[in-house]
Amino acid sequence: MDIEVCGQDGATLTMANEFDLFAKSIQLVGRRRYHFEAINDTLIEKVIPKPKEEKFSWWKLAAGVAAGLVVVVWAGSVVLSGGATLPAGPKVVAAATMIVGTVYVGKKVGEDIKNNHNSEPIEYMEEAFLGCMQGFIAVTNFAYLEGLGYAGLELFIAEGYISGVEGSVLEQLFRTGEVDSGKVLKDGIFGALFGAGMYGAGKLIKWIGAKIVPKIKGGGAAAVAEAGESTTPKVVDKVDDVVGAVDECNILRIIKETDNYIDYINAAGEKIRIPKQIGASIEDAINKNLNSADVGTRTEAKVADYLRKIINTKITDYANKVKNISGNTIGDIDVATEKVLIEVKTSIASVKDKQLMKYVDSTKSNYINVNGKKVILYIDELIDMTVQNNVAKIKKIQDMGIIVVNGLEELRKVVK
Repeated sequence: MDIEVCGQDGATLTMANEFDLFAKSIQLVGRRRYHFEAINDTLIEKVIPKPKEEKFSWWKLAAGVAAGLVVVVWAGSVVLSGGATLPAGPKVVAAATMIVGTVYVGKKVGEDIKNNHNSEPIEYMEEAFLGCMQGFIAVTNFAYLEGLGYAGLELFIAEGYISGVEGSVLEQLFRTGEVDSGKVLKDGIFGALFGAGMYGAGKLIKWIGAKIVPKIKGGGAAAVAEAGESTTPKVVDKVDDVVGAVDECNILRIIKETDNYIDYINAAGEKIRIPKQIGASIEDAINKNLNSADVGTRTEAKVADYLRKIINTKITDYANKVKNISGNTIGDIDVATEKVLIEVKTSIASVKDKQLMKYVDSTKSNYINVNGKKVILYIDELIDMTVQNNVAKIKKIQDMGIIVVNGLEELRKVVK
């Protein structure tokens, strides 16, 4: 039996008999239901208003970027002013610090635009600071490892791993206050792989610059012939007209300097040692060798003497032997000034183009061209340009980015 009673308060009471099989009894069970009017959404919105959609502001974005860049500039200035004791030059460290800091600011800009959200200026400042720290860590690690004797591929891998680990710990602590060891290991491995990739890419770029670019720039005899010009190369070129000139980025990095020598790491990652020569010792050596019985030694002295007396040019290196870390001689600097390196030969027959690679091919382990100076090949005896082998040899050398001069007068035109 069911009984349903409706009250004035909008409630309904239902009573019913239910048979309990296990207890073998009948129970009277009641249920009360309340009835309400339909909910009015406008009343809810008055009590709990809908959140307003954020409107993206380019002005706020610009303010955030400006705040981040202020931190970047500040970090760079701090490194420059207090970087005298750093393992790398202050300018290099400051540049790396500012570049990575700027990248982090740019990444924040991309996130805000993608999410249609404006971060606060303080958030941009934090990102900039974190990026600057990452850049500082990477470049100082690189220089420090160089000082410990790391070179070549092992240097890039070690630097990548250590910087990846340190950077991961720094970033995790900065963002969350906790460190995930698994992520640290993963970031270290990624850093090592990235370092190896950078080393390989650098080698490839240098190889292209040394082997491919000069050929593209220099063209060939056929191209010259099509233009109706002589295929015989000129022996003398102005410095500005050199084909495939030495890349000025291939500058050797100083890792140690004493009163007697300077140790460098060349672009190929090889450690080399160049003795320091003072003016008085250079003068004495030149004067002594002007009357040498050896024609090669005498010719080198003649060129150096001409430069210092006739052209009034300071000689920085003369018959200077460059050695590797094992103490083996890897090349001689015949004559050098502050702007040029001069390889001296008595005749065209004594010229071997492989000997010249130490000045122009930065992928070679015996690369010794400090500061990427222009290179001049001086040939003392008159070159017979009617001999095609001589013409071809000079053309090949010029395509390497080397100026060829025949005699002192032609040297004067190039060096002055």
